[in-house]
Amino acid sequence: MSHRGLDFAGPVLRAAREGAGVTQREIAERAGASNATVSRLENSVAWPSDKLADAILDAYSVLTGVPRLELMERTTADWQREEYGSTPRSGPPGS
Repeated sequence: MSHRGLDFAGPVLRAAREGAGVTQREIAERAGASNATVSRLENSVAWPSDKLADAILDAYSVLTGVPRLELMERTTADWQREEYGSTPRSGPPGS
């Protein structure tokens, strides 16, 4: 699975985590990641390998109650707004 565009995931994931009253440590423990990795992700500093990204997304989904697909859709929409200035329906402008 490709995580293209999830470099904008930090604010969405942080909001979901904080809204559910879950700590970064709980996310890290469930995902088998370090606290520092979760912090870097939420601050949009780095994104882990696809395997670890899958585990982290699963942890956010399970612990926050926000379905994984909804997390993915929110972060993809953020990326599209940043990349294209709005959320395109059929691809980049001029396609």
